Amino acid sequence: MGTPPKIRILAFFALIACINGPAWSEKTNPYPKEILPLLQEYCYDCHGDGAKKGKLALDIHSNHEDIAGDRELWKRVWENLHRRNMPPADKDQPGDEEIDRILSWIEKTVFNHDSEKTNPGHVVLRRLNRVEYKNTIRDLFGVNIETESLFPADDTGHGFDTIGEVLTVSPLLMEKYMVAADLVLEKAFVGGRANDAELTFAAPMIRGGKSSGKERVLPSTGSFTVTPAIPSSGSYVVEIEASASRAGKGFAEMGVKIGRKFSQTIEVKAEYPSFKAYRFEQVLEKTGGLEIRATFLNDFYDPQNKDRNRRDRNLFVRKIALVPQDILSADCSGRRKSILGGVRDEDFTQEKVHVVLRKLLPRIYRVGLSEREIARHLDLFNATREGGGGNFEALRVALKAALVSPRFLFREETRTDKVGGVKSYPLDDFALANRLSYFLWSSLPDDALWKRARSGTLRPNLEKEVRRMLADPKTEAFIANFTGQWLQLRDLEMSNPDRRRFPSFTDELREGMRKETEHFFSHLLRENRPISELLTANYTFSNKMLADYYKLEGQFDNEFRKVLLSGVNRKQRGGLLSHSSILAITSNPTRTSPVKRGRWVLDNLLGAPPKEPPPGVPELVEASAGHNEKLTLREQLAKHSRSPECSSCHANMDAMGFALENYDAIGKWRINEGGKPIDAMGKLATGASFSGPMELQEFIAEKKLGAFARCLTEKLLTYGIGRGMEYYDRVAIENIARKVSRKEKGLQDLIVEVVVSTPFTLAGERSASVRDD
Repeated sequence: MGTPPKIRILAFFALIACINGPAWSEKTNPYPKEILPLLQEYCYDCHGDGAKKGKLALDIHSNHEDIAGDRELWKRVWENLHRRNMPPADKDQPGDEEIDRILSWIEKTVFNHDSEKTNPGHVVLRRLNRVEYKNTIRDLFGVNIETESLFPADDTGHGFDTIGEVLTVSPLLMEKYMVAADLVLEKAFVGGRANDAELTFAAPMIRGGKSSGKERVLPSTGSFTVTPAIPSSGSYVVEIEASASRAGKGFAEMGVKIGRKFSQTIEVKAEYPSFKAYRFEQVLEKTGGLEIRATFLNDFYDPQNKDRNRRDRNLFVRKIALVPQDILSADCSGRRKSILGGVRDEDFTQEKVHVVLRKLLPRIYRVGLSEREIARHLDLFNATREGGGGNFEALRVALKAALVSPRFLFREETRTDKVGGVKSYPLDDFALANRLSYFLWSSLPDDALWKRARSGTLRPNLEKEVRRMLADPKTEAFIANFTGQWLQLRDLEMSNPDRRRFPSFTDELREGMRKETEHFFSHLLRENRPISELLTANYTFSNKMLADYYKLEGQFDNEFRKVLLSGVNRKQRGGLLSHSSILAITSNPTRTSPVKRGRWVLDNLLGAPPKEPPPGVPELVEASAGHNEKLTLREQLAKHSRSPECSSCHANMDAMGFALENYDAIGKWRINEGGKPIDAMGKLATGASFSGPMELQEFIAEKKLGAFARCLTEKLLTYGIGRGMEYYDRVAIENIARKVSRKEKGLQDLIVEVVVSTPFTLAGERSASVRDD
């Protein structure tokens, strides 16, 4: 018997549904009508209809579920489209609206990202880098330490050394933090000791007990004594290097007396032959002889003990020293009083130290602390005192514990709410203050910003705080660190031009190159000049040395000052791409490199870094006297990049590099190369052309300002937040770039927009925190 007609009809429609899938409905899925035609128009020449360039084909799936489920495929598409690396430069290019349509579809359908819902991303717990550690110590304790020699170089990620995922702590680095903590506290509160003023009594000079090699020993109760002359009244530290052999259940007890005013009994826990220095700080009057006595109080002898090392308790002393403190540094005394609230050992009672810790620890940890958290450090202070240390020494131990704690070494970011399952949440005011201060100052919040955080008034006053902080001299840290990495000025230190070809390149010139760019960026930032002026400025900053090098007109001295450019000077200088700092780092030791310069422009100004060259592509061989062909560099590059695999990337990269060929390998202006006139014409695959550096910069400022603003925004967010940008950041980046480029807002306005943005002020659900519990 045949199948009923009704069932056959239902089966037919079921088959249609299986083939097409319910999501292929144009009402619910925009792919067939809005996305596929764009891919066919711009991508299928290389990635469809049988073509599979780069092992990527866009038409390998036949139903929507498989298409939307191929996350790796669309991740590659998203990255290349977002960076404008695809389509190749020599192919027809989609417009920004078409690119946005494809990217939005990928984000929503493949990545399951709802642009209406906030996703600020997850920041890995961030360790202080070397610059941040140095500046934080400076602002906490008023001393400078050379972290470059103390710590190994920080790793970088996404172009910056502020990225949490690469700022790890190795066992070796942890050891160096221990050493650094001692160095910081020594330099801040003790200072450099004058060894010739220290009165040291070695074992032969100590009275009492018996000689035992380099030590003296008391086998039974008795005393060691010395009687030094006190040359002048002041604060001194008495150091007694002591040890004890064990017997019975307790430790050896040593009663210490310094003159008639000080008496303290301590347990000597250092077991012979190990020694420990016990320190006691006292204010002493000038005298011809002051008795310092160390008495063995609890002799014990147990000849029946099975452990021969536990039968006889003895006290050993190796050295007694008297170290004058007042002679060290008036600055140290001032820092003790201003930061710790006292100077002498007796100033640091438990009650006063409690007050100091309540004030200082929250600033060290950069977050509000509970009384319980304060109490842990106070317990350490008390335990150190009970173990034989003086009051000040015990406070040093408590502070050292803070300086090696993860809560100091890492930047903690906690959430303002306690609701579980929430994917994004506002940073609390302390975390936001820390993000802001380390972004703009590479250091901890100052008192004004800290007050905002404690009172909960930071968020509504963010713009006001940003502009206040940008006016502060501490912003020099942001200028040096951000430009050093965004513009790669740090690479100047490694730049090594051939001195035979470029004898005018000196260390002084290298420093002047860097300062020109830093002063230029600083001016635009502080004066809130439009970001396009980074490229179109009719001025630069120079001193006499650099002015002579550039052949600038005017009067100059050793100070860097703003110089207005006109005439020939304006044709040759003005804008970042005329700065010799950038031209030098994008050259080879013996010649210019249009490829490196073009790549630098694409990566650092337009946010579209070209792909790495295919494997096996040889380096450009420099022409020499032995070659028959006398080709210009342009001709050599044209020959080198003739293959289809190379031409698509080199088309735009080389064009931008050629526009800078009037500058030699160290940024000096020239009009000839090898006896032939320089050809500084650059023509993009789109047909757009420019000749020389000024036209190239004008082209970017006029035709590519949106891309430049987007690139700079992304660099600032990456540097400030400490992570690479992801697909869920795109809308925020586009919104900021659109505001700044369309309204020609200034560089300071751009930083305000970055700080008030969602990625900067919110955190993701896995944001890390550190606890000592």
